[in-house]
Amino acid sequence: TAQNLSLPQWAYKVYPNPMEEITALDFELRSYTQRLKRLNG
Repeated sequence: TAQNLSLPQWAYKVYPNPMEEITALDFELRSYTQRLKRLNG
């Protein structure tokens, strides 16, 4: 935990696994084609 702080109990429902999956999907969608790769850097 950063700065010696704990996450609230509700946060464990969405962090880290579901957030990791959502981030991976976002990356995949933003780089689906060569044009998107160029536009999104």
